[in-house]
Amino acid sequence: MKISEASRKERKSLGLTQGQMIKESKISVTHYSKMENGQNRIFIDDLILILQLRGISITQFFKKYFPSNDNIDYSQISQELNQAFYDNDVKKAKELKLKILNTKHMSTELRDRANLIIAALNSKDDKTDTAAVKQAMHDLF
Repeated sequence: MKISEASRKERKSLGLTQGQMIKESKISVTHYSKMENGQNRIFIDDLILILQLRGISITQFFKKYFPSNDNIDYSQISQELNQAFYDNDVKKAKELKLKILNTKHMSTELRDRANLIIAALNSKDDKTDTAAVKQAMHDLF
C-alpha cells in the first residue's frame, strides 16, 4: 500500500473531509488531494504533523496500513538464541540462524550473535575454548 492510499483510508475512517484532515497544517487542500490521488508526494514531516493533529499514533498508522510481512519477533529470537546457548543446543542455534538469514530487515547484530553462539557451542564440543569467544560471550551475556 502507498502512503496516499493509507492517508485516504485513515481520513475516511475518521469521517473527515480533506480540508478537515489537514486543518492547522501548512498543506493546501489541493496539494493534499493530489497526494491522496498519487499525483503529489508528501514530506514525512507534514504527514507526521497531520497524524499528530488528528491524534493518530504514528506507530499505529504504519502498523495498521503497512504491517510487517515478517512475523518473526526480534526479542523472541534473541531469547531463543540465549536459551540455545544455555542449553548447549547447537542444532537449535543453527535453526535460528537460518531463520535470521531468511528474514528481511533482521538485525546484523542478531546474525552475528547467532554465529558467535554457534562457534562457542562448537568449541565446547571440541574442548577448545578461545579467549576471544569467551570475551565476546561475556560481552553479549
